[in-house]
Amino acid sequence: MASTMEDSEVAHFDIIWWDLLPYMGIWMPNTVAVFENFENANFFGRFNTWHSAKEIREAIEVTPSVDHSFCLFLDSTILVFSATREDHFRHMNQVGFMLQDLFMGHDRLNCVCFAPTTIRAGCTIEPLGRAFIVIDVGAYIRSNGLRYTSEEN
Repeated sequence: MASTMEDSEVAHFDIIWWDLLPYMGIWMPNTVAVFENFENANFFGRFNTWHSAKEIREAIEVTPSVDHSFCLFLDSTILVFSATREDHFRHMNQVGFMLQDLFMGHDRLNCVCFAPTTIRAGCTIEPLGRAFIVIDVGAYIRSNGLRYTSEEN
């Protein structure tokens, strides 16, 4: 299940929109099947790599078991989406093995494996016709720290 507008509003509460610009991108699924795969996704995962978007694109292109039918990337983040738990386990392993085989480091402690929504995986994805606006909220939080998270007594 993709994030809803309410999830997005909660995630972006007290964040000024222009602060998110460096963490935004447009994702255009290249086929109807990819679009449907994302729309039917129930599980989401996230890898925070230490590599550029160009390096990730090249890695996906040279790895036959990984393609854009179940993952997208924005800057150094890879988001994996799947309809079933079994597919998601397989897709996460395929991306993980791709990173390992190509000696591409990633933050294992902050890897998200089986999130039920995109916002739980650290991204918000909003439809824009046949494209999507992707906001990497997790990268924003990593860069700017957590504000307004302590409880007032």
